[in-house]
Amino acid sequence: MHKEEEKLQNALTELWDIMESAELVLMNTYNTSINLQETPDFSAVIHSILRDSGVLERIEAEDLPESNIKDENPDGSEVEEADYNTDLELNADSASGHAPLNDSSDYEYAASCRNLADITWKVNECTLCGLCETRTHAVPGNGVMNPKVMVIGEAPGAQEDKTGEPFVGPAGKYLDTWMGALKLFRGRDLFIGNIIKCRPPGNRDPFPDETDACLPYLKRQIQIIKPRTILCVGRIAAQILTGDSAGIGRLRTSQYTYEGIPMIVTYHPSAVLRNPEEYRKPVWEDLQKLLKLIY
Repeated sequence: MHKEEEKLQNALTELWDIMESAELVLMNTYNTSINLQETPDFSAVIHSILRDSGVLERIEAEDLPESNIKDENPDGSEVEEADYNTDLELNADSASGHAPLNDSSDYEYAASCRNLADITWKVNECTLCGLCETRTHAVPGNGVMNPKVMVIGEAPGAQEDKTGEPFVGPAGKYLDTWMGALKLFRGRDLFIGNIIKCRPPGNRDPFPDETDACLPYLKRQIQIIKPRTILCVGRIAAQILTGDSAGIGRLRTSQYTYEGIPMIVTYHPSAVLRNPEEYRKPVWEDLQKLLKLIY
């Protein structure tokens, strides 16, 4: 560990100790039960601080052997280090301006999360795709541990981008009525989120690199919260999670598992709001299938 990383690790550990002490004071003062968690993984915080300050690039350069920095031109002359760095920049993903997601550390960035707080931090700090440049707020998702249902949509909309909360617009309110009909409620029975954690401009379909950047977060969320079932809403989300390019009308006729969890696919609440006569009945049928999985 470099000295910059060590200093940050020590500072963050001290901060965590202060927070734990405050929690203990609250427990003794108000006689309440607070779940004290183990010290979280600070790697994402450290990585973000070092990256934004430019220190990370210097550390990585120091770790590179000299043979990796210099190469030879066809005439046998050495390639200057500046030219080498330019080549690296030109090999970046031209569509998004971000490096291709082929480095295992990009996936370890999500997999190292120990709890939902880690995921929230990392999603809010994430720069793995171009959506970080256009978002107002990232939307990690929220809900309870061990929910009866984890609702997964495609991506945040305009209201979600403004608030950082999932499914808070008209479609979200309509989703609440669906769940209420099953006696399921936010804050008690549900975890709600999206595959894509930042709003695509104009609510366009997500690009493949955006899906690749966000799926590790979703998978880690599922591993941590351990939902009993998954309700996947909407065509894009269903196609991504099932790996099938068929339309939502056909996808909803089958039952699936995702990351080992039983999954039901149905129409997105916004689609039902636009065309209730056509979609309300099949959605209710899908919710009945979901209810049987829960109990």
